[in-house]
Amino acid sequence: MRCSKAILIIILLLSNYIIKAQTIAEAEQQMASYLHAMNFWRYVDSDSIDLDTVDQYDSIIAYNEKLGSYLTSLINTQPEILTAKLAVLQDAGMDIVTAPDSKVRLYSWDTQMGGTMRDYANIIQYATQNGTKAFEETEGGVSFYSIYHIKAQSKKNYYLAIYNARLSTKLIEEGVKAYIIEDNELKPANIFHTPSKTYNTISYSYDLYTAMNDDEVEGTDIALSDDYNKLYIPIIEGEHMTNRRLVYVFDGEKFVFDKHAK
Repeated sequence: MRCSKAILIIILLLSNYIIKAQTIAEAEQQMASYLHAMNFWRYVDSDSIDLDTVDQYDSIIAYNEKLGSYLTSLINTQPEILTAKLAVLQDAGMDIVTAPDSKVRLYSWDTQMGGTMRDYANIIQYATQNGTKAFEETEGGVSFYSIYHIKAQSKKNYYLAIYNARLSTKLIEEGVKAYIIEDNELKPANIFHTPSKTYNTISYSYDLYTAMNDDEVEGTDIALSDDYNKLYIPIIEGEHMTNRRLVYVFDGEKFVFDKHAK
């Protein structure tokens, strides 16, 4: 048992050393190869591979694990990836968004394991006084596509991560998650307030095809005012998008629902 643990530790240390020895460009190519492999195994057919001897989904799972582990190790050993362009990785299918202050970056990719309900993996890189760390967002199925930095009067820094998710052929979910870096850790931040509750996430779902075919629908996304003082959340009736919005007003420390705000 002690021997097995020692071997595992050596393998992990060697893996980190190899990653650290690579340039960002080399590491990017490596991660892109994992994404390409996932896509290959998702659409592979029995004419090119004997699927009786190789399990298609086991292969997809294995490459997802390789990518997640590799990216986490890279974040821990080469913090400069936080501001690297990573165009090759994005071309390979990874969604990467970075906060305006360059303190938080979100990596999202399609695991290729979903059906009409897509499944995404998400890793968040964030800056601390001792380098950068990796935080795995475990709520699968969402893909982050934007992030905002909100600075409170108390000097606290909040990050609003905007995401979407494909729940079925027609059903789309949109949402916003709030985070804070506190005590060198990334944590959910309960900054959305109503008279009765506080939240760190606001979400809604709607019928994509109805929204696409409705000429009166002006937009389906969560939006912030130019001064970041108002957060607009679309109102859904049934599964139908409307042009009305819930408005949360930033009071300097939190976003408070205001039924009179426009």
